[in-house]
Amino acid sequence: MLRISIPMLPVSVNNQYGKGKYGNQYLTKESLVYRSMVASLARQAVREQKWLMSGEFVKLIALYVMPRGCRQDVNNDKLTADSLEGIVYKNDNQIIDYRAIKIFGTNYKRTILIIKTLKKEAYEQLTNNL
Repeated sequence: MLRISIPMLPVSVNNQYGKGKYGNQYLTKESLVYRSMVASLARQAVREQKWLMSGEFVKLIALYVMPRGCRQDVNNDKLTADSLEGIVYKNDNQIIDYRAIKIFGTNYKRTILIIKTLKKEAYEQLTNNL
């Protein structure tokens, strides 16, 4: 299991991209800063926790800690998953179980990521009853 603590929430989906003069999309400065921070903290966590990247399936649990009444849109947090590519897992298509949990009632904003690898047997157990 790998645990990564990020001292901010991800950029809202509505503010992740800007449009250029000719209609092309680009990541906003705020998104680039967040992405860089996540990648840096992930590299540090991988070293400290001796995480080995594998080609196995991955379960990602994202805990979004925020003040009561915060209206941050974090339900479609692709930016964080993309930031971990090549560091925690080879490709974000390895994520087969993604859970986003909002925790209200604190005075600060933080994202806590918990990543676990899933063996083939665990994947089959998840999908057996479908």
